[in-house]
Amino acid sequence: MYPIATVTVLIGAPGAGKSTVARSLAADGIAVLSLDEARAIRGEHEGDQRATPAAFAYVAQHLHENLAAARPVAIDGTGARRRDRVRWLRLAGEHGAPATALVVWAPLDVCLERNAARPEHRHVPEHVVTRMWNTIDGLGDDELVDEGFSRVDRVTTALAQDLGDDAE
Repeated sequence: MYPIATVTVLIGAPGAGKSTVARSLAADGIAVLSLDEARAIRGEHEGDQRATPAAFAYVAQHLHENLAAARPVAIDGTGARRRDRVRWLRLAGEHGAPATALVVWAPLDVCLERNAARPEHRHVPEHVVTRMWNTIDGLGDDELVDEGFSRVDRVTTALAQDLGDDAE
């Protein structure tokens, strides 16, 4: 179906809509590797932060397997930390796979509202959402290209009505 392996790294604060975007990528035949799902497999539930190192190892192994089979892959995680993005870029590079940064954005108040509506085990503390949102909101395309991404795409997931008066 796809001629070469590719890696798409989703980058977005909790509540930005990454998993919704990931589902549309999966519908297009792209293998989606979710850090939350990996935490549930390697830990007690999707929000089990103690399982994060094991979840990263799990996703890395499956990324390697998919790229070795020349399949396109998307990583569904916040991608807020450079060191995490570099990990995925390194694996992509080992397979000669181009990597795209897909920045998934929604206004902070929308991210906070969506996060608050999550089940308790998936709820991220508000100050963490805010910190991640600020970090990601400040990421420029040039910075991501300098890290090694061959392309940067951006998608906004909030509807105009979610933006309130500022949308008009």
